[in-house]
Amino acid sequence: MNKFIALSILCIAFFSSCSNNAFEKEDSNGLEGSTPILLQSASFDSRAGISVQNTQFERNEKINVYIFEKLGIGEVASTIYNNPIEYYTTNLSGAMAPTRTIYPYYPSNGRNINMYAVYPNGVLSTATSFSVQEDQTLKTYYKSSDLMYASANDVERSSNIIPLSFNHLMTKVIVELSVPTGKDANILNGAIVKLKNVMRTVEVDVPNGTLGSVSNSGDVLLTNDGSEPSAAIIVPQTIQAGHFLEIRLENGDILNYNLPQSLTFSSGKKNIFGISINETVISAKFSVVAWDDQEPIETTLSLDD
Repeated sequence: MNKFIALSILCIAFFSSCSNNAFEKEDSNGLEGSTPILLQSASFDSRAGISVQNTQFERNEKINVYIFEKLGIGEVASTIYNNPIEYYTTNLSGAMAPTRTIYPYYPSNGRNINMYAVYPNGVLSTATSFSVQEDQTLKTYYKSSDLMYASANDVERSSNIIPLSFNHLMTKVIVELSVPTGKDANILNGAIVKLKNVMRTVEVDVPNGTLGSVSNSGDVLLTNDGSEPSAAIIVPQTIQAGHFLEIRLENGDILNYNLPQSLTFSSGKKNIFGISINETVISAKFSVVAWDDQEPIETTLSLDD
């Protein structure tokens, strides 16, 4: 299963201390005493490039939330939400608030709501494609490549927690470089790892959180140098046998790894390549796990070049 980022209603104790002005209505149709829609994510811990946003959002991350009054046949909405409503995480514990401090309310007529949410907030509902960054050495670019989606339908008006489980729609590639026992591991210091000839763009239906065909072949630069596990986020795709990894050592040597067979990279998965470097000889092992690092290994293959 894809790992999720659970969003929930902010704790009642927190909001009981807020002034009435904090709960200004999003529209003019709400009645006095109506219930605000309040969201929260859990606490967060990460290491840049590998575990960033595995399970929760970092502080100050912005998320677009789209809310709609649930309608039956022939019904007209009484509450029109100013979508997208941009939320952000306000602290390291994951508390969230609208960036304009204007909270949306449940429909005053008692109808249920449907909602979906998208990260990063630069991806709007009208977007027809999504592209990952070519250079993911900076955490900002890495995170902006991590397209996530959540939805909740037929939500009743209440003060109970509303879980919004975010799925990672992209796929992660991790490269772990090593040298055989007795060899000098310092040759990995400063090594640059790059994915070659991968698709970087995918068609997307944002309201439904679904993906289509891929395009835009090119290279992707991974985070960190070769002395640490390095990662990149790419669009789900099948990569054919051939030139796949370029490892540029700090001494100027360039080593290439060719996939001996085609591999499929699926949404919400982490694809781990253990690459052993012995002078000019490269051997590899490959495994697939869920993005959250916790599920059992699904596939382990020897991919010796």
